[in-house]
Amino acid sequence: MGNCLERLFSTDMINEKKKISHSIQSLNGIRVIMILIVFVSHMEFLTNYSYGLFYSKYLHNAVLGVDYFFMLSGFGMMYSKLVNNVKIEPDIKNCIEYAIRKVKKIYPLYIGLIVICIPSFIINCIEYGRSYFYIIITGVIKFIFCILMIQSLFGNQSLSHAFNGVNWFLSSLFLISIIAPIYIKIINRIKRISRLFLMLVCAVFITIIVYIIFGYLDGNFFFNTLQYESPIIRSFYVVIGMICAKINLSFQGRLTNRYKTKVFFSGVEIILLLMSLMWFLCRNSIRKSFLACIVIDLLLCASIIIFYSFEMGAISKLLSRKIFRKTSGLVMYFFLVHYPVRIYVDLLFQNITQYGKEPWIGVIEVFLVFLISFFATISISLFCKHNNIKDFLHKRQ
Repeated sequence: MGNCLERLFSTDMINEKKKISHSIQSLNGIRVIMILIVFVSHMEFLTNYSYGLFYSKYLHNAVLGVDYFFMLSGFGMMYSKLVNNVKIEPDIKNCIEYAIRKVKKIYPLYIGLIVICIPSFIINCIEYGRSYFYIIITGVIKFIFCILMIQSLFGNQSLSHAFNGVNWFLSSLFLISIIAPIYIKIINRIKRISRLFLMLVCAVFITIIVYIIFGYLDGNFFFNTLQYESPIIRSFYVVIGMICAKINLSFQGRLTNRYKTKVFFSGVEIILLLMSLMWFLCRNSIRKSFLACIVIDLLLCASIIIFYSFEMGAISKLLSRKIFRKTSGLVMYFFLVHYPVRIYVDLLFQNITQYGKEPWIGVIEVFLVFLISFFATISISLFCKHNNIKDFLHKRQ
């Protein structure tokens, strides 16, 4: 397959390799679109309104966005390692240090938002008639798991969604990062493009098998989130992203900016964009065919990352513009912030409005959640930037 691709681009190949970029802005630009998909999918309170069925069927689908974020994380790990020639020995000490570095900058915000969400946890427990003893014991246990970032390991929503419902993502990514250096070393040994594509097919196949097994476990045991949130299955998404990065770098320098190449990539990017839009809107309609869903999810996300990473088509050029570059740096802040905002805004609306009756109330709530989340994200970003400048100046002195 790799040889076929090489022949496909043979008219545009050159002997001299072009300078490899240290970051791929188009993939970062896609993050902005994907976080909006995740945001819309978390507005579950819309199911209480007259358009709830439409929302559930066509807009409540975060899978594409979440899959993309895990694959992009793997892509970034491998790409950064190869481009910057970073040496990572996969021993226990280095693996743990590598994982800590991955979450170090975001960890204070992660903990701060957990603390902010504690009142909502207590309110929720009281509404379900839980005793104060139960609230204290379960709250302490969940808080410890969250501090250690291991809550996603247990495959149960009551633990993985403790306090801030989106923290499971960071937990899974942290746990995956511990073994990521091992994956990087194995994949980096593969030099031939044909073998990389074979490895990609194998990774997709293994992911599907694990997905089927975890689906059975979710339905018959204590587990209920293994299929979607477990770091075990998500590690394969990261591996797929790593392989995509290796494929990208294998082709870097072989493709020129000739007209034929630009037209080809522009066409593929437009097709992938339209397919992604259609899949986002239609996935819930065929979700009973879970095997078809997982195959399309994996292939679509991997294709987006591979083709857009070359930044040779019209859409990828658009996504590489300054507005997307700046906005993409806010994505992780927005991801962590929007869920607590949604919790408290929804609590407020339940108590002061005709909740679930007037359709316009739901629209206003969505707008308010987005607005507060956006300004909170900007504030956090400015605060972090200010502290980074202060630290830099302090070190210079």
